[in-house]
Amino acid sequence: MFPLTSTKRMMTQQSLCLSTPDISRLDDPDSPAIKRLCVEFGHLKSPSKNKAHNSAGDLPTSIPKIPFKLPTEKKTAPTASVRKSSKLPLFCVRHIERKGSTVVLNISPFIEAQNDVQTFCILEGFWVQTRVAVGDTVIIIGTFDPDTHTCVVSDQANYLILHPDTLISPTLIGGANYCERKALLQEIVRSDTSMEMFIGTLVHDLMQRISVAFVVSVKSGVVAESSQSILDKLLVDPRYRQDMYALNVNEERVREIASGFIPNIESWAWTELNNPAVSIVDIEEWIWSPRYGVKGRVDMTLKTPGGIKPLEIKTGKTSYAISHTGQVLLYTLLLSEKYRMDIKEGILYYAKSGEWKTVTAKPAELSALVRMRNDISNYLKRCHFVQGKAVMNLPPPIDSERICSQCQLSTMCSLFYKQVEEPRNVIQTLPDGHYIHQLLKAKTSHLTDVHLSYFERWMLILYIETQHSSQKSSVLDLWLKKDGEVSSDKAPHSVSGLRITDISPTPNQLLSYTLAAPFPTNTSLSVGDLVLLREDNNDGVVIDYCTITSIEKSPLTKLQVQADRFFQDPKLKSRLLRVDKYIYSASSMAGAYDGLMKLMEQGEKNDRLRKLFLDKEKPQVATQMPKKQLLDTRCLIRILPREQQAVVVKCLLSLDYVFIDTKNCADSNTFVSSLLQILVGCEQSVLFLSANGSTLDNILLSAKTNSSVKLLRLGPASRMHTELKDLSPEVLASQTNYDIFAQTVRSANVVATTNGTLRQPALMHRFFDVCLVNEASQMLQPSLYGFLMLAQRFILIGDSTKKPCFRSSTMECHKVSLILLVVLIASAHCLPVQDLREKRGIAKDMLVSGAISGVLGKVLGGDAKKSAAGGALGAGAMHMISKVLNGR
Repeated sequence: MFPLTSTKRMMTQQSLCLSTPDISRLDDPDSPAIKRLCVEFGHLKSPSKNKAHNSAGDLPTSIPKIPFKLPTEKKTAPTASVRKSSKLPLFCVRHIERKGSTVVLNISPFIEAQNDVQTFCILEGFWVQTRVAVGDTVIIIGTFDPDTHTCVVSDQANYLILHPDTLISPTLIGGANYCERKALLQEIVRSDTSMEMFIGTLVHDLMQRISVAFVVSVKSGVVAESSQSILDKLLVDPRYRQDMYALNVNEERVREIASGFIPNIESWAWTELNNPAVSIVDIEEWIWSPRYGVKGRVDMTLKTPGGIKPLEIKTGKTSYAISHTGQVLLYTLLLSEKYRMDIKEGILYYAKSGEWKTVTAKPAELSALVRMRNDISNYLKRCHFVQGKAVMNLPPPIDSERICSQCQLSTMCSLFYKQVEEPRNVIQTLPDGHYIHQLLKAKTSHLTDVHLSYFERWMLILYIETQHSSQKSSVLDLWLKKDGEVSSDKAPHSVSGLRITDISPTPNQLLSYTLAAPFPTNTSLSVGDLVLLREDNNDGVVIDYCTITSIEKSPLTKLQVQADRFFQDPKLKSRLLRVDKYIYSASSMAGAYDGLMKLMEQGEKNDRLRKLFLDKEKPQVATQMPKKQLLDTRCLIRILPREQQAVVVKCLLSLDYVFIDTKNCADSNTFVSSLLQILVGCEQSVLFLSANGSTLDNILLSAKTNSSVKLLRLGPASRMHTELKDLSPEVLASQTNYDIFAQTVRSANVVATTNGTLRQPALMHRFFDVCLVNEASQMLQPSLYGFLMLAQRFILIGDSTKKPCFRSSTMECHKVSLILLVVLIASAHCLPVQDLREKRGIAKDMLVSGAISGVLGKVLGGDAKKSAAGGALGAGAMHMISKVLNGR
């Protein structure tokens, strides 16, 4: 039923994988493998080119060489640290040997045992293709022979779980059947919400709520709530209203589409749930299973006469595809572990047609799925060194014009093949007739060598950071580390010994848990943190993924968290629980990858950014500006120090971008708030970014007092300042109807957010006059490009002596923010950099000093005119500005 992985491809990669270091296992940030990546980072160039291109001057090209040795196949595995006991059968691979048609692994317990008995795992059948390396952490699910201390893993019995700290979703594993490469790229680059995805999510929610209402009606004998009433309530949910705005679709259209699913849903509920022996155990049930290396959410868990079964809901056409049935089978594994029973069946339901069938788990099929999961974990965890170059590990591209031509990730896929894989022979050379060659012409013909080199270097930088991030926070720590295993000078990121004292609904129809413990806590958790709610024991079954809305640390511990579900499990109140801060996201660099991909795509806005920042084009400056702008904002400009007044004028004259250096400036936030209000006073819409949420809120609180500022603060309301929550889309969508909400979002002249993610509904269908970036020196270059494409011109503000915070200490020596790039461009063109520090000895009327000496001609006038930077302002122009600002 499941296609087996190509033996030829697996065997050709096996010898390479056996000697490949897994850098995510390294505990020392100065380890040779990390340093080796950093050496590669400095010397990176395509082997097919005669010389390396300076990628827009973004990074130093000379880095001292660090000596290192290539790892060998017989390297010594690291010694496992002593931790508390766990039920997880964790092992370290010590030695690998091929014997005939089998592979023998010499393994030792991850938790050091008292005896020195050698333990073995023998891989048979298709399991011999597993790309396991010395030093890998594995889980063996099966029975060991008590005499030989050996477990045999075959296609019919037992499993080997590779890299169990990499939890992979059944959706990703199922999707990898069609294109494994796309499934992996989706882990680092997020795609836009589509109409199909939105309707799918809505119908899932609709069917779950109708089913619950039906069960309540059967038990009580009274109709709890009609299906149409449930749909109406969902359509006013803030989450769905924001998605409707992003998709530019109104409530009537969505109601029409969703109503078409109701008859089939009601028919299914009447047939399957109209039975006292059938009940709903849980809905959207979180299960994290390091035992199988899988995590997922089961749409609905049913208790039937035949036992517990997972129900998977699909809203597309009926296909019973491998990707769909595979998800159901993986959910049977997860539920078997959680409920400690053998679950062999699940239900696959298609809401559009009303058809469903029972999917039965067979050993060979489960074995194929687990091997596929291992294959994906290898790609996610392992870095290859090929010809002395560090290369991210991706599967080969598929050869399908139908699939590839419609793929949103085709740009990233084709560029990675062209710049990284093909020159280094990472994968077998693809034939001339392969569709990737047509894709390359369409996706890369507009890019120069400088652009391609920039992409190549940044793919390496982001990969290093992602790998180092994953090594610092292993999900296995949830089950293996004791609460006290933190540095003595750091507060723990968790709270244990909690019990639920209250469960209540929230305005957006989700659940809010109140948890308490009869003792104080010194936890570092705070309001807005994402946490995992789980059982307080060695198994630590994850119950929910929540956001802290309030916390009291003394004299008693009390937390209130909002869950991402609506179904209430009455058994939760009897359980002892704990919360752990969620720090295990694999997509921390998603915004940077997304921005890099957008920069490389074809388009007018994309071309402009490449010319400005990669080709180092000279930024354009206006020679004239409307007098009305100064008249309307002079009350705000006059209160600023003289140097800051000059900087404001420079910002108003800029047509491309300007950089303002805030080093040694004591109160730059006040200036940023004033500049924000001045831009609004000039009738310009502003997209305002800041690296830090609290800094962003402090500036907005000051600007909010100006009645002309129509503010929209993006992001989770739980993480905002109290006075700004009412200005978030989340709250606005819950207080008004859809039309008023959409109009409010469109009319906001200041939209503020952190640089975390570009794919926010309120940013759709908007184009701003100015993108004002505060703390720009603390942001990575690629993370800003997507935002800059939403504006006509950019104002970058930051301290040129600061740099982005890298988790990898070896990378901190490199300044990789957009600020450095702008400073280098300014130096190349002899352009001045704006400085907010007030200089002494400036004449009273000299409001415009050398800080804007790069502007030609007369400033005041009618429409703005373009000019290349150079020359100086005349005395007459400066005198006219002085007269306007001083009201003469």
